[in-house]
Amino acid sequence: MKVFNTIVAVLILSLVVGGCLPKSKKPTTEEHPPVTITPQTPKKPSPPPPPPLPSTTQKPQTTTVKPPQPTTPTAPPQPTTVKPPTPTRPSPPTTAVQPTTAPTAQKVFGYRVQVFAFKSSSRADQAAKRLKRQLKDQKVYVVFKDGYYKVHVGNCISQSEAQSLKARLRKMGYSDAFVVKTYIEIQ
Repeated sequence: MKVFNTIVAVLILSLVVGGCLPKSKKPTTEEHPPVTITPQTPKKPSPPPPPPLPSTTQKPQTTTVKPPQPTTPTAPPQPTTVKPPTPTRPSPPTTAVQPTTAPTAQKVFGYRVQVFAFKSSSRADQAAKRLKRQLKDQKVYVVFKDGYYKVHVGNCISQSEAQSLKARLRKMGYSDAFVVKTYIEIQ
């Protein structure tokens, strides 16, 4: 069929170019699109198709090609509502060595006891782990401020509570411990 269409196109093209058809009979691009003729190159014979599977009735082999199915999202995204934060003073960055057990902790101004200050974060983390083992009832924090990793202990609401914690730490051998005013976590 392909060869027949090519021959017909060549004949029509030669008649138009040679002027054998009257001008009214010449095909227009609206009626017939232009035909590009490419010389046929001999193709290598393709390997014979595999023999059909034995069956009781022979059916012509057909291949069905299904168009790709459009993908649909499994669930539409749910809108999220974000409440603006209440205006408060910015909190200093803290890294808790002991994970917070209650996610409902609030940050307010209070007091902690500073025990160490290091230039090295690894030394501060080691000291914080040691304090955590010794003070199981207090939270231990490593805070980076002014170029130092500072090891803080406790969440004291009053200064007198912080002074008691400082005295306890000094009895344990931490003679340089002192009280600092900072943000603390309360539940």
